Amino acid sequence: MVQKRGSEDSDRRPHEEPELRMLIHQSQAGCVIGKAGGKLRDMRQDFGVEVKVYASCCPMSTDRIVRVMGAVKKVVKCLIYIVEMLRTVSSRLHKRHSQFLSNHFRWIGGNYSKWVPYC
Repeated sequence: MVQKRGSEDSDRRPHEEPELRMLIHQSQAGCVIGKAGGKLRDMRQDFGVEVKVYASCCPMSTDRIVRVMGAVKKVVKCLIYIVEMLRTVSSRLHKRHSQFLSNHFRWIGGNYSKWVPYC
C-alpha cells in the first residue's frame, strides 16, 4: 500500500514522504534486517529511504510489516531490491529443504523403499 501526501486515510502530516508497507513472513525478516541491522543500514544509504521492519507480527498472523518511506522512485527501487533479495533466499532455502527431505527419506527407506522424492 502506498500512501501519498495528504491522503485522507493517512494519520501522517501532509509534508511527510509517501510510504509503502508490505507483509513478509517472520522467517524472512532476518534476511531483510541483516546481521545487526546491516542490510537495513545499506538500504538507507544506497536508496536514500527510511526502512523499518516491525518487531512484532500482525495480529493472528505470522507476517511482519516492512515499511519503506521516501521519494516514490527511491521506494520502488528499494522494493525491487527487497523482493529480489527474498526471492534468492527463498530459492536457496527451498533447495536446502528439498535436499534435506531427499536425504532423510533415502535414509529412512534404505533398501526397502522404492520411493523417489519429487524435487
